[in-house]
Amino acid sequence: MLLKPDQWTTSSLRRLSTWANGAGYRQSAVTAFMQKADFYLVAQAHAMGHTVVTYEKPAPQSVKSIKIPDACKALAVDWMAPHEMLRAEGAVFGLHQT
Repeated sequence: MLLKPDQWTTSSLRRLSTWANGAGYRQSAVTAFMQKADFYLVAQAHAMGHTVVTYEKPAPQSVKSIKIPDACKALAVDWMAPHEMLRAEGAVFGLHQT
């Protein structure tokens, strides 16, 4: 769920945009990133102090696409894989016979 941007999220969007435009990515990668929910998700997590959960892996050497973990690192936002989140939250799954 994405919330409407407040002043803190707007500030984080600016910081993330500045980073993306100056981090050596191709302009097409920056444009694609800023048009996806990933851009807003990372900025909102930064503004609200949340952790991002993603299947993406960091790709700091890439110039063709901006990965969520790399954007998170740029703004010091914590991120983790879904299995790490489930473990941290103590999720338990079981099979039930009917």
